[in-house]
Amino acid sequence: MRRLTLCLIAALIVGTALWAGKQVEFRCGNPKCGFHEEVTFGGGFRFAQVTGWCTKCQKFVYLTWDRNPQPQGKAPANPQPKPVGNIWLPDTGKTVDLYACPDCTNPFLPIAGPEELKICPKCGKPGFGYDPKKVLMFD
Repeated sequence: MRRLTLCLIAALIVGTALWAGKQVEFRCGNPKCGFHEEVTFGGGFRFAQVTGWCTKCQKFVYLTWDRNPQPQGKAPANPQPKPVGNIWLPDTGKTVDLYACPDCTNPFLPIAGPEELKICPKCGKPGFGYDPKKVLMFD
């Protein structure tokens, strides 16, 4: 019985970690720029999220949708967004979907996590980073 309880607790912890999102405060290392922003990645147990940078709006944008399956024949209230296209990334060889900005419909490339952001989206210089000790995890 004790083993079963431990297995259930471990499964719950692992399952929660798989769905957990992150909120990170980024800062540009360029003193002339000074851009800083709180950016969220991932989603939660009940919702999924795509994060990106809209070059037209000059801001981080988010698309969210419900993870919960709907009863058969019923349309979801907040369905997963459809990609507007895709591109091939020559540095990784992967094909990645593009999504429409919720404000202007300009396409944006999803950012999988904070590790991908190294260049400031405002000034274009390296040194855009965050303090890994100050990451907020949510679900």
